[in-house]
This record gives sequence, structure tokens and C-alpha cells, in this order.
Amino acid sequence: MPEKKKDKEPEEKDLSETRKPVFVWKSADFVQYDRSNQWYTTVVLATAAVAALLVWQQIWTGVILVVVAALIMLISSRLKPREVKCAVFTEGIVVDERSYEYGQFKSFWINAGELPKLVFQRVGKIAGVVEIPLQNVDIDQVRLYISKHLPQEDDQGENLVDRINRMLRF
Repeated sequence: MPEKKKDKEPEEKDLSETRKPVFVWKSADFVQYDRSNQWYTTVVLATAAVAALLVWQQIWTGVILVVVAALIMLISSRLKPREVKCAVFTEGIVVDERSYEYGQFKSFWINAGELPKLVFQRVGKIAGVVEIPLQNVDIDQVRLYISKHLPQEDDQGENLVDRINRMLRF
């Protein structure tokens, strides 16, 4: 009995193996803030106040959620940013070891801020975005080159999570 041929999944093209990059840079994946003892004290006092209010209201699940969220926030605040290797090629982009072809994207824009980001809108209604930190590279040159391959949208501004993180210095 002959064996059935298995359908092969489409292989991801590794751009870094075939071509020389147009731009290459390394960047931290997030801004790390210096936090004083006052920042940690404020987090603990705010947590205690909210937890006390929830205990008074006898909302036990809320107490647990607030305490766990505060612990996660305190532990996460100690994390150091990792270095992300980014490259732009004639066929697409590479972020760390992940390759993307320009055809996978609908458009792009650049979010200015403490850590500027190159943001690519993926094709599809709920496909999401790919964000690349733009540190240690000429942003205008990268923008000009990518605009030859994809339409550029107006800056969408910081997303809500980034705004909250910046406000809390998280």
C-alpha cells in the first residue's frame, strides 16, 4: 500500500542567510527606569490601602488579585531589558531570529517616545502588530527605506499599556 504524502507546512524564509542587510542595529526591548526606595514604598502602601478597602468590603477575590498584581509588579520591576538584534533586508525584516517578509504587512508607522518603535501592521483583521525598538539607528533612513516597500501611516501614538508603564515608571 503506497504511503500518503504528508503536506509540508510552508517554510519560513530566513532572510539573514540569503542577503546582506541594509540596516542592522541592537536595541533594548524596553526602557528601564531607575526606581528609588520611595517608588517601592508607594507601591506597597497603595497595595495595602486598596487591599484594606477590599477587606472592609469583604471582597476576598479582589484582595488576592491586588496582592498578586503588586507582587508581580515588584518582581517585574527588577527585570533588565534584553538586547534585541534587528535588521532590515530588501525582502523584509528580522527581529532576533524571527523573519518577516514585507508581504506579511499591510503598513507601518513609527511611534516616537522614550524608546521609539517601528510598528508593522500585519495583514488580516485581527492579525496584530510587530513592534521593533529603534535605538542606535538612524530612524529617518529606516523610515525612508521601508516606505519604498510599505505604505506609511500617521503615528498612532503610544498604546495604552506603554502610557501606563511610563506613567508608573514601570
